[in-house]
Amino acid sequence: MSYVFSIDPRLGVIVARFDGVVDAGQLDRIREEIEVHPDFRPGLDRIWDERDAELRLSADDLRMLADRWDNTAVDHGERRLGYLVKPGLRWGLNRQFEAQRSAADVTFGIYTSWSELLAWLGLPEDLPDPVELVRRER
Repeated sequence: MSYVFSIDPRLGVIVARFDGVVDAGQLDRIREEIEVHPDFRPGLDRIWDERDAELRLSADDLRMLADRWDNTAVDHGERRLGYLVKPGLRWGLNRQFEAQRSAADVTFGIYTSWSELLAWLGLPEDLPDPVELVRRER
């Protein structure tokens, strides 16, 4: 599995892109990396691009992640988390994760369209697709 993320303080968004097999440990690691990033601040919206990821998460994994992410939510402020997925199982796993979260300061959205996700977050229509993050990092 690989992932890359960027934080755009001007737009107020964190964009993360995942590919390959993704497990709970890797998802928790990205949360930790984001929390210590110098551009991190409360209130940043998130985009999680999982279109090319294969999520391997059990019900116990989802519960553990929900608990850990709820425990750090106080440091993240009110925000929106938009998942960009292909239709099918990943959509369902994200809904399960959302249902297990108890943090009232995050609003979830699950999208299969980049343009619809951007509109939901109120971001510019010309914001590059997260695939561009991978190209910039290589």
